[in-house]
Amino acid sequence: MKQQLTQDKIISKVKLWAAKEATTPILLISQEDGSYHIGYYAGMGNYDHTPIDKLPLIYKEVIEQFYNLGYLQEAGKPFMIYPGGYHFKKLVLNKNNKLP
Repeated sequence: MKQQLTQDKIISKVKLWAAKEATTPILLISQEDGSYHIGYYAGMGNYDHTPIDKLPLIYKEVIEQFYNLGYLQEAGKPFMIYPGGYHFKKLVLNKNNKLP
């Protein structure tokens, strides 16, 4: 049976991906074009990423809204997952702004 996506389920996922202590998967923002990605451990010491655009639209809408409202903030220095790829920064929950 296909689970219906609700805003509450999406918010729960975003909270998990953007937790400061999260290691994989994590929420990322491209430093080149501002696009959102999910970074994850792919096994054997390798990491990869998937654009949020490959997920249902509601994910991008919630992440954009939270980023624009200051619930999510960029953290750390830019990094590349693999040579020649995008530069990313991790998006984490802003401890000063409580999510709804």
